[in-house]
Amino acid sequence: MLTLELDVHDGPDVLVRVLTTLRRRRCEITHVDYLARDRHHPGRMVIAIEAPRAHAHCVEAWLANLVDVVEVSPERTSLEQIYFDVMGVSPGADAAVDGEER
Repeated sequence: MLTLELDVHDGPDVLVRVLTTLRRRRCEITHVDYLARDRHHPGRMVIAIEAPRAHAHCVEAWLANLVDVVEVSPERTSLEQIYFDVMGVSPGADAAVDGEER
């Protein structure tokens, strides 16, 4: 699975343009988060896809060349996620245990 972060202008068609480009190139879209632009930050998309092996190396370039796409980068892993991976736990896994009466 490939997860990408995109900074985008808030054009009316940017979300549809990005998703259509991926589908036309036979990518399976597994997750999309979209945050519209505000006065402090550009619009942001986080997209997880399964790309055909023959095309996986081209996906970032395809998206970077679209109108209203400012920047494309692999998703940055947070320190919290690295901790969870190293420790072998998942966030909120023991929340039910903490909430039980003893």
